[in-house]
Amino acid sequence: VRLSWGLEPELVARAGGDHQLDALLVVTYGVDAVRLDTAAYVPNEFLAALQDGTGTPIMGEVVTSNMSYHASFEADPSLGGRRVLAGVRNFPVADVAK
Repeated sequence: VRLSWGLEPELVARAGGDHQLDALLVVTYGVDAVRLDTAAYVPNEFLAALQDGTGTPIMGEVVTSNMSYHASFEADPSLGGRRVLAGVRNFPVADVAK
């Protein structure tokens, strides 16, 4: 099931705000993990708060050839090494195949 949080305002309101929405989905629907496409376009501070509040692993998708940048979505040096997401996916073979 693909949910677009931006298109579900009643869920956001019921959850008490954006950061609690993920926890609501986990409790209401029994979600055991979340895949977050385009995580690179979301601030790490928000992602870290989202991961901390969810109670389930969030796997982010960050497509880049810069592995230091990619790694910052697992532990961000600018946030004191704070964990951002439980895991991060990348598709570096796509660059080689071009």
